[in-house]
Order: sequence, then structure tokens, then C-alpha cells
Amino acid sequence: MASVKVGDTVRIKKREADPMEIESSTFFPHYGGLEGEVTRLFDNGEVAIRINRDLLPEGISKMHKHIEGRIKTKFMDSLSEEGRKRLTPEEKAINLSFQVLVKVDDVEGAKSTPKAAAKPADNPEHRKTAEELDAAEAEYLENRKK
Repeated sequence: MASVKVGDTVRIKKREADPMEIESSTFFPHYGGLEGEVTRLFDNGEVAIRINRDLLPEGISKMHKHIEGRIKTKFMDSLSEEGRKRLTPEEKAINLSFQVLVKVDDVEGAKSTPKAAAKPADNPEHRKTAEELDAAEAEYLENRKK
């Protein structure tokens, strides 16, 4: 594909990896056919693609959801009971994006990925770090004492 830009919907071409790509881990044939949105272009001819989670193969999707669950559990366990109660459902949600990096020559235009089907997690807003959450919690508790 000669010209791609951020925001384009693309599909990773299905092909076998050559020996150099296998050795350097620069192309994975099992990503062939995955569709998503271009999130970043690099000067070296590579492109970052946020894969549409609804189109992930069953095995990859299952593993991705498992990892999300473990991260959510770890996050929730790191909070006090009071801190957990104050979180909104949006703050409790852990929605990891699935991104891959491929050469721009390994992508082609895709029309079948509906933008309306994209989940809100595909456009993440700033998520507070654990340190920011701790600081906000400490500030909130300090204000309650007053």
C-alpha cells in the first residue's frame, strides 16, 4: 500500500514470513488477515495498527481477555475497600488495546471493519496511574478529615 495515514482502516496481508523476519521477529504470519486502525506511522516504513478486538481469532481473543482480567484483579486488589467503592464503572473497566507493528508494505486497505462497531475502549482517554490514584485518594481523605 503506497499511502497510509493515521486513522485509516487496514488489513494485514496474509503471507509467510521469510527466514530473516523469523529470526528478527519482524513479521508474524498469524497476524495475517487482522484488521484495525492505523495509530502511528514511523519514518522507517513501519506502521502501528490497533486491531479491532471483535475480529481477533478465538485463541488470541481468549488470551487477551485473560490478561485484561488479571490486570483488573491486580489493580482492584491494590486499592483499599474505600477506594474500590468510590470508583465509577468506567474507572473499574480495564480495556487493553491490541496493537501490532508491521511494515507499511504488509498492509492493505480494508472496508469490512465497521467504525460503528469499535468499542469505547478503542479510543481510550487518559487513565490515571496508580500514583495519581493514590494521591487523589490521600487528598480526598485529607479533605474529609477537615
